[in-house]
Amino acid sequence: RVEPGTTARQLADSLPRPMSCPGVELVHGTNVLDMGADVSALSDGAHLTARFQPPQPFDHSFVKEVLAYDGVMDEEIVLTSTRLKPTVVKVPGAEVLGVEFIRTNGDVQELLLQLRVPEGSKLLTEDVVQFEGLCIENGEYRRAITAHRTQIKETEGGGKIVEVQATVEEEDIYEWDSDKIIEWTPIDGLFEKHLAKRAFEGISSSTSAVSPEFAKHLNKLIDNLKACEPPDYHPGSNNVVRDLVHPSLYPYIKGVSMMAPDLPAE
Repeated sequence: RVEPGTTARQLADSLPRPMSCPGVELVHGTNVLDMGADVSALSDGAHLTARFQPPQPFDHSFVKEVLAYDGVMDEEIVLTSTRLKPTVVKVPGAEVLGVEFIRTNGDVQELLLQLRVPEGSKLLTEDVVQFEGLCIENGEYRRAITAHRTQIKETEGGGKIVEVQATVEEEDIYEWDSDKIIEWTPIDGLFEKHLAKRAFEGISSSTSAVSPEFAKHLNKLIDNLKACEPPDYHPGSNNVVRDLVHPSLYPYIKGVSMMAPDLPAE
């Protein structure tokens, strides 16, 4: 029985299904029900069939996007749009808000700086600026920066937010491939994008899907299982990983595997 107003989507979502199953359809007779259909309006005793959608193919889009990103196949040390830590760029008389790596142009590295500068700054009045202390610095590593073309983005009381195109004469930027200099890379962005996607293969985890009481009950059952059988350590684990119910040895087979008599059918 279903509550009045129950939709096909609500009923479908309540059905247990394999982790790898992306969705389920409800079939009445020969018709697939619309997800917004009111199943409580069906006649008493109406027969519904749940049709589970097949697992999606393995998702290799992360690898494809990594390989397709500009510079990866050319083994570039620093990729376009990489963000450097603002603290490694020194601009006397200005606050460094952001540093973005644009490209390598021969022996010159091009950067885009976002700065907060006071009124009257040389960066606002001169086309090309190079003065003492304008540099990229990390420990003993230090290279002078030349600023070109400043674009005012926003005006604040007593100063301006500007974007400055800048260059560093540096043929070898292996020194830049360090977490002391680099804050974020496009590969980090791909990780963030794909980690947010639902995984239909592998293992999914949650810290909220199971109540603390139920987790405690599961742990108690696992402890009981451990206590009633001799240890079986996983090969190659140096007696660290203990196999309790290894899926290769004890796979669940619907209609074949024995089930506890007090468990509900679903």
